Amino acid sequence: MSGLANYASGSSNIGEELRAVLQPSDIASLRERLLGRPVSYWLRWRIENHDLICSFVAATPSDRKKLEKFRDHYLLLVMAGIQLCQEAAVLLEAITTPPLTVGGSYREMAALAGDAYNRLCGTNIPYWPFTGLPTPFFDDPSPSTKLDRSDPWLK
Repeated sequence: MSGLANYASGSSNIGEELRAVLQPSDIASLRERLLGRPVSYWLRWRIENHDLICSFVAATPSDRKKLEKFRDHYLLLVMAGIQLCQEAAVLLEAITTPPLTVGGSYREMAALAGDAYNRLCGTNIPYWPFTGLPTPFFDDPSPSTKLDRSDPWLK
């Protein structure tokens, strides 16, 4: 593994690092705070706090706990950070398998990039990244929805 692939693995590791700081009571508290809200509420919060979330993910574990700017929204930042790391890993994996590198023809690159985009779009990153408790969002689509390969339209 080299280059960007190392960053994909590192992104996954940071997401797991963030997940590990949460106790079951923290996850229950997050769920209670978000219960009954639409997914759009969560997405809007992530957009409005994007810079803070990126800063949180980039911080060391000790800085995440001690810096004042993270205190008011710590649990939400952990959840958003987990999702951001999952998104980063999926993006980096999509562009490194097979690797998108300069040097081929425009047609080859178009095919590879299109394939990477389709793999990226086909990856489901759940809005509620925890198991054990159901999603708090009333309109959260099931992350287990898969294509029915027996559908004649897909053949």
